[in-house]
Amino acid sequence: MVNLSSLNDQPCPWDTPSVIPLLFAFSTDLSNSGKDELERYREIDNNANESPAIPIMCVAGRGYWRFDPRESAEKWIKHLPTDNFDEIIDLIAGIANTIPDQIALRGRPRFGHYILNERDYPKM
Repeated sequence: MVNLSSLNDQPCPWDTPSVIPLLFAFSTDLSNSGKDELERYREIDNNANESPAIPIMCVAGRGYWRFDPRESAEKWIKHLPTDNFDEIIDLIAGIANTIPDQIALRGRPRFGHYILNERDYPKM
């Protein structure tokens, strides 16, 4: 984790990870009447309530959970599912809202450098 400057050049009050992991699933093997994905996740990640390895989870038809370390009490926020799968739209909105903040914190790396294979290109 790196502690970088915020949008107004003040130190961020939280650590900024190099990568923000997330879990997306189209379905689950959990029953509707039992525990939810966050409860299952808390059973396997001992740091789920302080510094989760996966701070963002979305399961179509079940919900979207995001960890916010700035919250004073419960740091996990759940977006309830809808018949129109708004939880997926909420996930996409969260990603879209995070990108400008991460660009401001890290600069503007060129996306193409991540996908181009290094090789020689003939000059014509």
